[in-house]
Amino acid sequence: MESSQVNQKDESVIGLLHSFVSLGVLSLCIGFVIKTLVAFNYIQHNCWENIIYLLSGLIALIPLFFLFFYSIKSMARAYLESLSLNAHWFYTGIVIIAGASMILVFPAFNFLNSNLYIEPVERPIAAEKLLVEKPIAAEKLLVEKPIAAEKLLVEKPIAVEKLLVEKPVSKSTDFSILEAIKILFAIFIAALGWIVAHYFTAKRDLNNSRRLARIEALSSCYKIFVRSGINGSLIHKRGGEVIDIGENIEDAILMIHLYGSQEQSELANQYVNDLSTNQNADSTKLVNSLRKDIRGMLGEQDLTSTPSFLKINRY
Repeated sequence: MESSQVNQKDESVIGLLHSFVSLGVLSLCIGFVIKTLVAFNYIQHNCWENIIYLLSGLIALIPLFFLFFYSIKSMARAYLESLSLNAHWFYTGIVIIAGASMILVFPAFNFLNSNLYIEPVERPIAAEKLLVEKPIAAEKLLVEKPIAAEKLLVEKPIAVEKLLVEKPVSKSTDFSILEAIKILFAIFIAALGWIVAHYFTAKRDLNNSRRLARIEALSSCYKIFVRSGINGSLIHKRGGEVIDIGENIEDAILMIHLYGSQEQSELANQYVNDLSTNQNADSTKLVNSLRKDIRGMLGEQDLTSTPSFLKINRY
């Protein structure tokens, strides 16, 4: 029951992760379109841009860190069964680490969002200064050299207009390139995390299926050998009916060689040899080994005391 609840929890978390990653990629695509439209329609859009960066970062980065640490947990669970017993602490740690990583990594991830409008803002100020200062000199030249003054007043504004037209074109191009790089990088990381999560999830599910199959097979073998020990013989009478469990013992030996460990296979061989040689065999060691292995797969410790079994005579 406990193992089934853990598996259901893992499946729920995996579905939640996939939803978060999909939502993160979708938000980045929408953010890219919105930021591009804002860049082309508004000059002062730093506030809108920062808000969109914050939202896309929160939606994209936290699930990616969550996915990364969950992949590590899935990989560890393939080799460390004890980690599965403390899964709730692991999930809590993931949230804390993801939040801390978000605070540290988000400024570095946002370094591509450099303010490309610093230079264009300074240029028009210099141009206004030029337009203010030059006419003063022009008034002086209007008396001495009117022709030179007119030439100066005509040429300088042309240079200013040329400066104000060329710079925004360069900004929009750089902005689009950086946005494309960021969204492609985010999609690559999300796809990579998705693949890693699927790989370790499939591996974990395969191990869970193997464990469940071994538990079911070895439990039936354990029950058969314990029953043979309680009855005291493979063939006995119950009332007027003859009970023969010899075929069940044969099937149990077969299942142990298929699903059991090396130790259990050797104990089964010893049981077969003793039974064929002496017409009698002791299955205590084999039963203890089966019980220890089954309880270990269930996440329980082995019994410290020798278990007692009950037989009730009905006739």
